[in-house]
Amino acid sequence: MEAPSLLVLSLDSPVLAPPGGRGPEGVAAQVLHGGGANANSANRWWDKTLQVGGALDGGVCPPPMPSW
Repeated sequence: MEAPSLLVLSLDSPVLAPPGGRGPEGVAAQVLHGGGANANSANRWWDKTLQVGGALDGGVCPPPMPSW
């Protein structure tokens, strides 16, 4: 069921960071595809104009661009 909304807030499960910490590549992967089928990919909604992702570890993933 689709519903009109101003934005979508996706609450992601924590993802293990590599030993060197989180780099730009890891953050970009979370924003774009959620880290794969075993992570947060099912929590992405590209039909909404604005989607903001947040994780339990305090990370926030703003969208790189609106999905117009």
